[in-house]
Amino acid sequence: MQSPDLTFVQLKIAEIRTAVFFCSNNTILPLPAYIVNAIKTNENHLIWFFISTDWNNKVFRHGLFPGKLEFYKKGYPFTLKIEGLAKLIHNKTDMQDLMTVPLMEEVYNGMLLVSVKIQRVKYKELISIATFNPIRMAISRMKKMLHTLYRRKTGPVKWQPSFKIQ
Repeated sequence: MQSPDLTFVQLKIAEIRTAVFFCSNNTILPLPAYIVNAIKTNENHLIWFFISTDWNNKVFRHGLFPGKLEFYKKGYPFTLKIEGLAKLIHNKTDMQDLMTVPLMEEVYNGMLLVSVKIQRVKYKELISIATFNPIRMAISRMKKMLHTLYRRKTGPVKWQPSFKIQ
């Protein structure tokens, strides 16, 4: 059975899906950060996604290394930061087992499957609660009332040219 914390994390990952994957060790991956889409999370605390290796063959393909995932999407009121041990998988059968549809042969040559074992999760709400200030609210209402009264007395201002055309 899944723990409630894992269920909550899975729900939030499924909601956003897009993350930045950080690898602090440049000898393992050529770039320090990748934009990824989470494919699957499972009950073993693993997150699965693909990274591209099409342009560079200098990718270390064995062993575990520390990695970070930061899930954030504009318009969503939270962020999710996950730290854990990442593993690169280049085995074609493992990739096929994870996908629901068969992939073309070219995909296997240009992509690596990455799994991150969740060790630490930081969840942060981004909504700030506005404080109720009755004095500021009263001043704001007074300004609006005075502005509407002034506009009624003067009426709309007509535009007039500042010079005459001959």
